[in-house]
Amino acid sequence: MPTPHVFISYAGDDFAAVETVKSIDSNPNNSIKFVDRSLAEPVRNANDDVIRRPPSDPASRAVKDAISPLLKNAGKLLVLIGSNTHSHEWVKWEIDTYRSLHPGNRSILLMRVPGEYNAGAPSNINIKPIDWNINDLKNWIFD
Repeated sequence: MPTPHVFISYAGDDFAAVETVKSIDSNPNNSIKFVDRSLAEPVRNANDDVIRRPPSDPASRAVKDAISPLLKNAGKLLVLIGSNTHSHEWVKWEIDTYRSLHPGNRSILLMRVPGEYNAGAPSNINIKPIDWNINDLKNWIFD
């Protein structure tokens, strides 16, 4: 079975859930493997400062240029839904960009982070989020 390439989109508040997802791949007792196509490190400007501009700001071009190839090479998009994800501009941009690069591809999963049973999805996607379930996540990765 080929190794799936998954891009993980999330709001910064939900980083702990990202680490849990990545642990699926690093668990030696688990035969499940996948490639996380998310940014490994933040993008920095010429002064070595992290670029924290919204995607609508021209100063964020370097961030978009770093993320776009990762989205293009990802076969799946996992959107982790926390309490603030619905209003996170970068998550919305990643969803829109993924869809534009993979027209007709429905390999998108919206999954609420643990404990966020009422968190809603961004307004630019009409997919109902599912509650956190590691088995559902594994099944989706390898579907």
